[in-house]
Formats: sequence, structure tokens, C-alpha cells
Amino acid sequence: MPLGGWARLDGIYAGRWDRWFPLAVKIPVKSFMEKDFEGHSHWYDLTRGQWIQGLIARYRQERRLYVVTLEPEMEDAIHARWPRIMSG
Repeated sequence: MPLGGWARLDGIYAGRWDRWFPLAVKIPVKSFMEKDFEGHSHWYDLTRGQWIQGLIARYRQERRLYVVTLEPEMEDAIHARWPRIMSG
């Protein structure tokens, strides 16, 4: 299975994850942290009813959780990927 903890949304839609039988899951968190290029931590709060979309990849008896990411819409984004925050 892929190394790392991220699954790009465009890659999921393109079928790159199909061989691992992806399963969409909710990752219920109140906040998450990203480190900038200098190693400084930045915390981001989620509001009530929000969660981060996750993907469980499966291979034989192994299961791994990945955070689904997309390109950030913020101009001051730390990275070229951002967790997909959902609500409902």
C-alpha cells in the first residue's frame, strides 16, 4: 500500500486507489495540526458537525487509514495539500 498518510482526492477520483478497495470514513476531530516549512506547528479548529474525510485502504488482512486531501483554497496555505473537511 502507499507510504505516507495522505490520499489525494483527484487520485481517488482517477481510480488510483481502486486496487486497495478504498472505503470512505469520517475522522472525528476537534482540531488538527500542520507544520510549516520551518517546522512550526499551526493548529486549525473544526466546528461542530465537521470532520476530516478519511480513506481506509485494504490489502489482504492489512488496513491503513489515510487522510483525504485536496488543493487548498487559502492563499496562505502551508502546503500544496489540505485535509478535506466535510460537514453534514
